[in-house]
Amino acid sequence: MRAPGLAAADVGVLERHNNTVGPLPTYYVDRAFTCRDCGAEEVWTAKQQKWWHEVAHGSIESRAAYCLACRRARRAMHAASQGEGANRLGEMSERLRVLARSAPTPEAREEVDAALESKWWGLRVLAVAALGCWGTAADIARLRAWADVHPPSWGTWEQKRGSAAVEALGGCLRHPGDDAWALEACLQGHANPWSWRVFLREVPAERMEACVKAEFASQEDDPQRLLRLLALLYWIGQSPGLSQVAVLHTHPHAEVRLWAKRFQSPKP
Repeated sequence: MRAPGLAAADVGVLERHNNTVGPLPTYYVDRAFTCRDCGAEEVWTAKQQKWWHEVAHGSIESRAAYCLACRRARRAMHAASQGEGANRLGEMSERLRVLARSAPTPEAREEVDAALESKWWGLRVLAVAALGCWGTAADIARLRAWADVHPPSWGTWEQKRGSAAVEALGGCLRHPGDDAWALEACLQGHANPWSWRVFLREVPAERMEACVKAEFASQEDDPQRLLRLLALLYWIGQSPGLSQVAVLHTHPHAEVRLWAKRFQSPKP
């Protein structure tokens, strides 16, 4: 039986949706707070925290600030100031979240495809996330194709869609079939290792070692691949052998030499 005021945390979910250097909680505990608007003393329950951080994907560093009554009043004021369009957008967003949590039907796919063409990027991102939640072979192939595209420039929809696809793929990748593709996607700069760190940590040691040897052996070919590999190893907490990393200490690219120094001694 769960102790009153406590709720177990799903660390795997928190790792996929939080970029923080601090430790992640293994459980939540009821937190007392004072409402910023009315000054009422409220409790942000462990159950509410679990929903906020693991379902709504709120930052693990965020805290409750307003009581329920004040939150409702703020939402009503915002809706009134924005008009019917804002309510419609909220309803569409919630609709996509509901569809993502259910098995895909032809009608659901039509709605998601329509959302992918929406003028609102927020709806498009939710539609991409829905494909990741469904996770069929066709959905994964579609997400991979988007993740593999180098965007023409930062801030374009292609760049945003690629990032959303990488995030959505985080829960779809499987060992060993996706190991080679995921590593190559990171080395080419299509994916941020942070988004896939849970998956990458479980890549078999021999597969990771072979990748390191191959990249270090061709160190003159593409310094950017080396930098991405070193960053990948750093973020997933793995260190190459000292004899391997020693070959990078004389690399002509200063940033490669700097990164190599991070692996000069084993981590405690």
